[in-house]
Amino acid sequence: MARRRRNEGPIALGTSLQQVAGRITKINLLGMSAIQDVWNSVVEETVALHAQPLRLDQSTLVVAVDRPVWATQIRLLSSGIITKLAELGIDGVTAVEVVVRSAEQPRN
Repeated sequence: MARRRRNEGPIALGTSLQQVAGRITKINLLGMSAIQDVWNSVVEETVALHAQPLRLDQSTLVVAVDRPVWATQIRLLSSGIITKLAELGIDGVTAVEVVVRSAEQPRN
């Protein structure tokens, strides 16, 4: 599909949606569910009590933690998390990002 130039004017919504849908990878569609299913096998039980997968942003797994100390822990474990996911057949995750969310914040 050829790339559009800015001065070509508006395009139909359907065409635009097809272009966006074509960029969505299998990991984004099915990966998050698979990651949630195996999360307790990927990290230790203690870590899983404080850190949960939140979403996939392309190939980046975003993990929500309840305290900053767990953010540090997940960052230290990130390469191991990526490796373990790949071992479990969940390929395509290349990075881990961490967000700190207190217990009072609603989850998405």
